[in-house]
Amino acid sequence: MADWKTLPSDPDAAWDREATLDASNLEPHVTWGTSPQDALPVGGSVPDPEAQPDASERARMRRALEYMGLVPGTRLTAIPVDKVFIGSCTNARIETCARPPRLLRGARSTRT
Repeated sequence: MADWKTLPSDPDAAWDREATLDASNLEPHVTWGTSPQDALPVGGSVPDPEAQPDASERARMRRALEYMGLVPGTRLTAIPVDKVFIGSCTNARIETCARPPRLLRGARSTRT
């Protein structure tokens, strides 16, 4: 954090725009497939490739479902989590990615 704070914006910097997002009602997302584009709200269901009009996307979805061993229509909450990837496609700090494993160390599943 100390190194990051040594890189402030110029005092006279002009911003094109500023955006504020309210994520308080954003449902957590999980992926059902093999790519970040396969993310859905955790309350959703595994999609059906046959509902996809684009043939190449339909084929990609079929391969992902086969690889993951999933069936279209399965509620995402019904899929046991056995592996978790924590990462960032943008600009996360290493400390951000290192914290969850420390929080989970020694944790046990509450599912029966």
